Amino acid sequence: MSWESIFKNIANIIQLITMIGPIIDFVEAQFKRFFPDKKMGSLKKQAVTSQVILMTGGDVPVKIVEEMIDGIVDEKNKSGEFTHTNPGTDVSMSGP
Repeated sequence: MSWESIFKNIANIIQLITMIGPIIDFVEAQFKRFFPDKKMGSLKKQAVTSQVILMTGGDVPVKIVEEMIDGIVDEKNKSGEFTHTNPGTDVSMSGP
């Protein structure tokens, strides 16, 4: 593997991460608006995954997209950006 190939892969990963974050935020806001206090983590994850797959033309394996989503959501949960509004309410995207 050449250095050029390595740097291209790194650039693609960074671009994917920067694309996923705003999509997660948008989906989270819509679900809070239309389904307040509902546990819908897996459905939110499916919505984000579908949007990313559409935007990338399916060039990125679904498993990688889902792992990136889980990582970003986990960080948002840890930072307090995503909070649980009621006990037992799942606001993560990794499912119940």
